[in-house]
Amino acid sequence: MAYKLVYYFDSKAQQEEFKTLLTTALDELELRFKVTDEVYTIARHFTVIDGLNSLLGAQGLAEKLVKDEYLSPEFSNFAISEDNYSTIQIYKNLEDYLNQLNK
Repeated sequence: MAYKLVYYFDSKAQQEEFKTLLTTALDELELRFKVTDEVYTIARHFTVIDGLNSLLGAQGLAEKLVKDEYLSPEFSNFAISEDNYSTIQIYKNLEDYLNQLNK
């Protein structure tokens, strides 16, 4: 099963700033993941890192990017399987998913 690390934004400008930082970080760390910008709703946008092998690997990547000071901990993210990602995109139930993660 494949996993994704998803960062989400309510501002296109914030997403673009983030994408620049992320691209630089991945290049410097010599990590070759596929990164895409995706629309969740008109008001919310995702930047998705694809190709991770486990949920813990996705979470670990997020922690490493903060620990190594490439990204601010203020960028909201979550790790998710490809199947669950498809579900939240179809049903637009991101808030329910995030609430389940925080229980």
